[in-house]
Amino acid sequence: MSEEIRFKYLEELERSEALDGAQDTSRERRRKRRSEEGNESPKKKGRAKSDSRGKSREESSGNTVRKTKRGSGAEQTEKKRKKKSSDPERSVRNVSVSEKGSGSRRRDDADRAETGRRTSGRKKGSANRRRSVDSAGRVTDWDALLEETARLEAEDSIRQERESRERRNRRSNAAERRAREEKARRAKIIRIVSVLAGVLILFLVVRTIIRTVRSHGSAKPETDTTETTYTGIVTSPNSSGQTDTGETTTANVTVAPTSSVVSIDSSEQLTTLFEDWEYVPSETDVAPEGDIVPTNDTFYSHDMMKRDLYLLRERYPDSVSILRFGYTADGRDLLDVVIGNPDAQKDVIIQYSMHAREYVNSLLGMKQIEELLKGMNNGTQYNGVAYSDILQNVRLHLIPMMNPDGVMIALYGFDAIGNETIRNGLYECWQNDILLGKGDPDILAYYRRWKANARCVDLNRNFDCGWETTVGTTQPSCSRYKGESAASEAETKALVALKDAINCVGQIAYHSEGELVYWDYGSLGDLHVVDEQLADLVSGITGYTKESTISSNQETAGCSDYFILECSIPSITIETGVGECPIYIDQWDTIWNQNAQVLPAVAQFFAQQGE
Repeated sequence: MSEEIRFKYLEELERSEALDGAQDTSRERRRKRRSEEGNESPKKKGRAKSDSRGKSREESSGNTVRKTKRGSGAEQTEKKRKKKSSDPERSVRNVSVSEKGSGSRRRDDADRAETGRRTSGRKKGSANRRRSVDSAGRVTDWDALLEETARLEAEDSIRQERESRERRNRRSNAAERRAREEKARRAKIIRIVSVLAGVLILFLVVRTIIRTVRSHGSAKPETDTTETTYTGIVTSPNSSGQTDTGETTTANVTVAPTSSVVSIDSSEQLTTLFEDWEYVPSETDVAPEGDIVPTNDTFYSHDMMKRDLYLLRERYPDSVSILRFGYTADGRDLLDVVIGNPDAQKDVIIQYSMHAREYVNSLLGMKQIEELLKGMNNGTQYNGVAYSDILQNVRLHLIPMMNPDGVMIALYGFDAIGNETIRNGLYECWQNDILLGKGDPDILAYYRRWKANARCVDLNRNFDCGWETTVGTTQPSCSRYKGESAASEAETKALVALKDAINCVGQIAYHSEGELVYWDYGSLGDLHVVDEQLADLVSGITGYTKESTISSNQETAGCSDYFILECSIPSITIETGVGECPIYIDQWDTIWNQNAQVLPAVAQFFAQQGE
């Protein structure tokens, strides 16, 4: 707006100066002419007047009339001039300016006297020029125009300054807000870290106190065998493969006398116990009409296994014998199911569930035992040879549950352990694994995937074969802890003692998962040939892939490593099932169909060796 007014003002000023210059020139000419007329002699003026009068008299009446009219017109002009000169409003030169910057200007004789002074001072005082409003109502006030221009320019300047100040304030406020937010964020982080540090310190203090109290205030050992009842939750997958929580199941957990609970120093006495296993049945331990071993769920505990073994021995007393060859750390029986000619010169060990969460293999082993006993008594054949004839030259030592304590932990949690000291150690193991990021914060989920024994030692890393070079973990854990020394655990010692007490010619370890047959542990010569033949046989029956342990860089200190490298006994490892353990019932039919013929095939293989 101010630019438009300024432009109009300058345009009008230029036009006014041009008109003033033209009028000054005209006024100067008139002044000069008057001066010349004033310098003529009075005689000439008088003569001219008399001549004029004479001529006037001689003119006709028409001329007289015309002169009279001209005289009257001159009089009117003179009257108008006098009126204009006497008008007080005409004391200031009037300039008519339209709103668009165009129009005419008029000045009277009184204004002309001041034209020079006004023109010479226009550059300095042009802002003081004033104009009036003409008869058409057009704006002619220059002072108002200039004042309006100055006012608008001042408003523009003020507005720009205000906007600039607002922008600076916004930037300043934004910077202050960011600084406050950053300060608050840092303070929040510091508070969180402080709280976490406090919780960690409190946790460590409480754990230290608990350890101290437990170490000095443990319950006194009892001298009698007690039987406790543990209530656990049965878990099994639904049709979609998700884990469902089933109904509450009550299991009787037999706890051995404290004096017989093994430690590293006292385990030697347990590995020499080879005696017939005795079982006191309850009123509910009655054999069904059909199959004894249930296969409707893979949830299979140590107590369920003992009941089924008792019933199988009752049904087939002449075909099977059961020996106790050791105890676990929590006092559970390590049982050896012997099938075959007692006078046979060859013994084959087949053991299941050395890793606790792989308890599906205990169910598999028990079902294989039942079908083998059934076949021996009804004349079933393998490759045209009756089971009973095959087993005349070889004796099978079947260990359905090599790690009973671990299986009970995987099924029921650490409360299934009767010894308080061992139970406390299991709880501390969970806490340590949590701190290392290895365990599940959910304690039930953590124990469900348990692999070790009750003393937190991975039995398949505890054998004296490359034990020194096996890395694993450096402290008790749910898996891969090799123990304080080679063969430090009661279960390991018991199996080694069983091997030494018989003429073992072969060993098979059942594990999960992957549907593989591991062999080639580094044997040479004839031993390597026999080992590969055994792997080919089992791979052909099960359809599992044969895998070299050397090529796959498997860890040493395992059971099969020990038997083949330290004892020169052909050994393989069979991995059943697919997916993570525990393996649930939805895979049972597949696993059984793949492994139903393994026992008679292995028995025939070793019976024919050396013939």
